[in-house]
Amino acid sequence: MSAQASNAVPNQAEELAEVLEALNTTAALSLEDSISMPPEAVTSEALLRLEREQIFSKEWICVGRERELQAPGD
Repeated sequence: MSAQASNAVPNQAEELAEVLEALNTTAALSLEDSISMPPEAVTSEALLRLEREQIFSKEWICVGRERELQAPGD
């Protein structure tokens, strides 16, 4: 196993831990002090993998209807 491959999992785990900590911090704010999710919550590859594994692979989720889209890419 190469040095690069052996570092991949710990880096992913660290990235995920940082993103989840930022989300928890944001979620703990009072309504008056609330802010939007940290950018990492929508750009993190580690969080995407976790969501795919824990949410999207477990059941079918409708996110929209084809007839509501006018063109490919909408």
